[in-house]
Amino acid sequence: MITNDISTVFYRGYLSYLRERGWDVTIISRDTGKLTALGEAEAVDIVDVDMVRDPSPIQDLRSLVRLTRAIRRVRPDVLVFSTPKASLLASVAGWLLRVPVRIYHILGLRYETESGIRRRIFRALEKTAAGLATETLAVSHSLAELVREERLTSRVVVLGEGSPFGTDLRRFNAEAVDIPALDAVTETFLASRGNAFRLLFVGRITGDKGVGDLLDALVLLAARGVEIASVIVGPGEDAGLERRIDELVTEHAIRRVGSVSDPRAYMREVDILCLPTLREGFGQVIVEAAGLGVPTITTQATGARDVVVDGQTGLVVPVRDGVALAAAIERAAGDRDRVREWGAAARARAEEFYSTERVWRQYADHFDASAR
Repeated sequence: MITNDISTVFYRGYLSYLRERGWDVTIISRDTGKLTALGEAEAVDIVDVDMVRDPSPIQDLRSLVRLTRAIRRVRPDVLVFSTPKASLLASVAGWLLRVPVRIYHILGLRYETESGIRRRIFRALEKTAAGLATETLAVSHSLAELVREERLTSRVVVLGEGSPFGTDLRRFNAEAVDIPALDAVTETFLASRGNAFRLLFVGRITGDKGVGDLLDALVLLAARGVEIASVIVGPGEDAGLERRIDELVTEHAIRRVGSVSDPRAYMREVDILCLPTLREGFGQVIVEAAGLGVPTITTQATGARDVVVDGQTGLVVPVRDGVALAAAIERAAGDRDRVREWGAAARARAEEFYSTERVWRQYADHFDASAR
């Protein structure tokens, strides 16, 4: 159960794997067309239930009624729900119908960087979903720690080293034959920077992703004469940050790229990934870059600090600290041999803990045990 079918990309292969393990799988979500395509590709049942992400009491009540009817028809032994709105509604419906195993698959805490009334409301919703579940599955150990600290529930576990769905390390591999070509403008930009240290950011352009701290760090590095060629990839969700990026593009050697369907072309062409995030559930993009042998500089934020071993597969700096971030980037730029060693170690760690084969097996084994 998920709120809408935007997230269905993560379920490719996973649902058919569960089916091969003997499960009769149904996925419930709002369908804009992607859900139907997923059901056909994975040979699983789909149920379209209209839901909206933002609070809407009347619409939410309608969705709850439809969802309850859908779950009653399916009669699941195990109900797994993730994403905030779907989790709230599914936890209520599953509890009302007394579904024996109700698992909240928690991908992160949206309210972690909120304040005031919004924080209190979102926390209450998370506590409701977790409280009505028979178990909460967190996608990282630091997220599980936060769930306990926030007293959302004590019934929280992590499978292995975490990960929501695993990473296809055959696809995220520098030798993969289907990696698309780099766009011409970015290729020209990188070529024009000569031997500059190449840095990549991939993610939503928001304060939560630490983009402001990254820009602060790049300004400091430019003032010190450290040559950095930075590529920023992802959808723009903060007009103020976009304006600031535009102001810095020429002076500080920044190439702004919008949303891309496949980040591998960019990952393959850089020295390091930088994710100065304020919160994550799990640092998925870090593992994807690791697959291509690219290490990461990230922060001690929830869900990010689990994935990078400081000084071995990258560097970890304090949250909201542009000065420390600049120092870490400068350290990496000054020792490229060490950066390559970090990249090789990051790939090895990804293979050990985060492959789809390992993670899917952990989930299937857990569902088998839960249903006994």
